[in-house]
Amino acid sequence: MSVSTIELSVSTIEALDSLKIFPDEEYGKIIERLTTLFYEEQKLTSEEWSRIQKSEEEYNSGDTYSLEEVRQRLGDK
Repeated sequence: MSVSTIELSVSTIEALDSLKIFPDEEYGKIIERLTTLFYEEQKLTSEEWSRIQKSEEEYNSGDTYSLEEVRQRLGDK
């Protein structure tokens, strides 16, 4: 296996640290996991992407419900 050195900003290191599954996890493993997730995300169908985009638009426009509103709508108190 080939090894390379890269320069990372402090904020990137902090972000990678927050993604560690266990304290000693290497940054390379975290990056591998993120890369795998990225490529799996690319396998979404166009319908799934449309639903995600619609949800993001609704969220960004404030078209959301608070937890209390959801509880009331579901009849849970």
